[in-house]
Amino acid sequence: MRRLMNKAELADLLGITPRSLDRRRERDPRSLPPAVRLGRSLRWRPEDVEEWLGRQTEDQVSPSVRRGRPRLRSCG
Repeated sequence: MRRLMNKAELADLLGITPRSLDRRRERDPRSLPPAVRLGRSLRWRPEDVEEWLGRQTEDQVSPSVRRGRPRLRSCG
């Protein structure tokens, strides 16, 4: 059996901070690989993470979704 990944390891693999991982989980738990709960902790199976990463593609983000601050409209 392979060792389970903790939050810090998953965040490092994804290139985000552990706090960003928490925020993503709060907003949309489906935006992360499935987790295994052990008591009060979450862990991730490496094979689930690898499978999830394989399904991620750039075209999953809709081009109509704009990110960042909205622009001010000019009067005129």
